Amino acid sequence: MTAPVTLGIPQVAHAPSVASGPWWNLNSVAASDRTDAWQQVLSDHYRDWQVPSRLPTDFQAQIQRRELDGIGWVDCVCDPCIGQRTPQQLRHEGESVVGVQFVMEGRERFNTTRGQLELQRGDMVVWTTDQAIDFEVMDRLRKLTLIIPWSRLRQHLPERQHLPAGGKLEARSGAGSLLAAHLLALSGQIDALDIGMCHAVNRWTLDLLAAALTPEPSVGRRASSVAMLRQVQMQAMKNLHDHDLTPVRIAAAHRMSLRHLHLLFQRGGLTVSGWIQDQRLQRCRDALLDPAYRHHHIGEIAYRWGFVSAPHFSRAFKNKFGLSPRELRAAASISPRTPAVLRPR
Repeated sequence: MTAPVTLGIPQVAHAPSVASGPWWNLNSVAASDRTDAWQQVLSDHYRDWQVPSRLPTDFQAQIQRRELDGIGWVDCVCDPCIGQRTPQQLRHEGESVVGVQFVMEGRERFNTTRGQLELQRGDMVVWTTDQAIDFEVMDRLRKLTLIIPWSRLRQHLPERQHLPAGGKLEARSGAGSLLAAHLLALSGQIDALDIGMCHAVNRWTLDLLAAALTPEPSVGRRASSVAMLRQVQMQAMKNLHDHDLTPVRIAAAHRMSLRHLHLLFQRGGLTVSGWIQDQRLQRCRDALLDPAYRHHHIGEIAYRWGFVSAPHFSRAFKNKFGLSPRELRAAASISPRTPAVLRPR
C-alpha cells in the first residue's frame, strides 16, 4: 500500500505562493458587490454556479486559473461560503466537464444526488457538470481543481461510455495517492513548464486519473497479470526510442484495453508514462557514462531515447539522479565499458 501523501502544503494564512501569475481577489471590490463578484468568478472558473445567500462584508477569496493545453488548473483560496448548481443551469451547459478537486487546506462539504461528502486536507473528489450539486466551505479553504472536458478524458477511458458518477477518490493509497502527489507537486511548477511540456504533463495527469477511476480487478486475475506486465514492459523496452510510444499505442500492440494496461502498472505503484520515462532516463544515464559515446552531444542521446524537449529531459534527469546530464558526464569514469546501444531495434 502506498504511504499517505505527506508532501509539504503551503499554509493558506499567507499569500499564495503556488504560482507567479496573476491572481483575482476581492480587495478592489466593494463590500456590497462581493456576493455578485464571487458568483461571477466561480462561474467563469468552474462553470455556472450560484451563490444563494449574501456573503459577509469581510469575506475574502483569491483565485487563479491557468489553461494548460486545453485543461484548466484552478487554484483557489476562500473563506467559508456556500454555492450551488441547479437543475435549471444544467440545461444551459455546453460540453460536459469533469472536475477533479484536491483539498490542500480546510474543509468543504458537497451535497449531490448520490449523498453527502465531507472533504478535508489531503482528500480528492470528482464532480461533473451534468449533475446538480451544492457545496459548503466550512473552514478557510485552499483547493486545486482540474477542469477537464469529458471528450478529452474519455480518450483515456475508452471503455467508459458515460461520465464518471462522481464522488470521493481514495487519495492515500493506490493510483489515487500517486495522482494526489502529482497534483501537489505540479501546483508549484506549472508556470515553469515550457510549451513543449504541456501536452506530456496533461497526458501523465490523465493517465493517473484514468487509473484512479478504474476499479481493482479480482484477486484471481492478479497472478496472470504479473506475467502480462513483464511481457508488456519487455516489448516497450524495445521501443523506447519511439517518440510516439504512448499508453494508447502500447495497449493496441498487445490487443488490450487502455484500462487493462493502466491496471497492470497500477498494482506496482507505477504509471505507464512514468515507467517509460524512468526507463529512458536510465538508458540515457548509461550512455552518458559510457566513454564510447563521449563525443555524442547530450541532446542527441536524449533524442535517440525518445525525449523531444531538452529542458524537460534535463529537469527529469536531475530529479531522478541528483546531477544534470552535463554534470554526470563530467564526473564519469573513463575506464573502458561495453558500448551502450543508443537506439534499440
